[in-house]
Amino acid sequence: MVQFEDQEVLLFDVEWFDPISVSVKKFTLTYYIPDNTIQVVDDSTKKCFLARIFYPGVTYAELVVGGSINIYNRLFHIVNYGDLGTRMFMETYKRKAFIVLQPGSFSFVGTILKLLSKHKLYTLNFKSVLVKKYFENDYGIMKGYNILIETSTEADKTPEKIYENLQNDIVSAGISAYALTIIPKGEKEETYEERQSYFSNNVLQSAASFPKPNVSEKQESISQVTLGLIKPHVLKEGNCGAMIQDIRNAGFEIQHLQLIRMDGRTVNEAFLVYKDVLPLYRETLEHLLEGPVMAVQIINKEGSTGNVVESFRDFCGPYIAEVAQVLEPESLRGKYSWNDAKNAIHCTDLPEDGTLECRYFFKLLQDA
Repeated sequence: MVQFEDQEVLLFDVEWFDPISVSVKKFTLTYYIPDNTIQVVDDSTKKCFLARIFYPGVTYAELVVGGSINIYNRLFHIVNYGDLGTRMFMETYKRKAFIVLQPGSFSFVGTILKLLSKHKLYTLNFKSVLVKKYFENDYGIMKGYNILIETSTEADKTPEKIYENLQNDIVSAGISAYALTIIPKGEKEETYEERQSYFSNNVLQSAASFPKPNVSEKQESISQVTLGLIKPHVLKEGNCGAMIQDIRNAGFEIQHLQLIRMDGRTVNEAFLVYKDVLPLYRETLEHLLEGPVMAVQIINKEGSTGNVVESFRDFCGPYIAEVAQVLEPESLRGKYSWNDAKNAIHCTDLPEDGTLECRYFFKLLQDA
């Protein structure tokens, strides 16, 4: 629980896209530091959208301009500070950085994620991109396969020291092809918007690809890719990096990674086909709204001709957490599950659905 003597209230301008009216609604979010409660007021009507309440899904770490928070299945985007006092306070205690894993460093992605957790850095954005030709930028993005990461310190009066320690650990881990840029205080809006554009599909091409399914001798459509969604509790525990290392160590090739925040509409749309299949369906969807997920596109290693959907599903382990922990303790669900809803990872179920699920999360959802 964060406590500070010199500030009691933080104000933020937030926006929510209303799918019914197809319009962006603007609100003011108030965060009360002494008891970690929040209040949300509609800017147009000045009416209280959410009375002051303790809402466990909203934490101080997530209150960063450019970030998003989920309140009762609605995804609110934090677009600006609500007043000068909040701006001065946040720029003192929090500082963003932009990290680029340059071509040749992809094998270290699990290590980087573990280091971010070690130094208590909050991940705002995370995406792999394929840069086909050089373009001028201030962050070290190069031609080829890059991983872009935007982070924020959670609460410290010397954020530069945190990033200095992070850089020392990166070098100690043997990672040389990287760039880390600490974002200065009072960043210009146009610079911020340019940096955010790198995480959209419109500026830099996603590393995801969507090959047409193979057709076997039995005329069954089999996807050459499969989807994994690492669940919010794994990210909050700081185990995302360890899980990604486990996936790579098991012989799977990760083609694309992206941090995704879902709202009620998108999570229901994505998981509608599982409604009569998944145990604890409602509880599973509620958990997916508690925080971001790490979406992972997985393919077989070069030369392998096996069914990647089935082989990765087997590696994830039984859906029931207790069964996985007892019968397959080295599976992903055996190692990282809490219960049947928080069972570490969602994976594509049917061989023909891998391409469809990857296309939804990495193409349709990003272009919406």
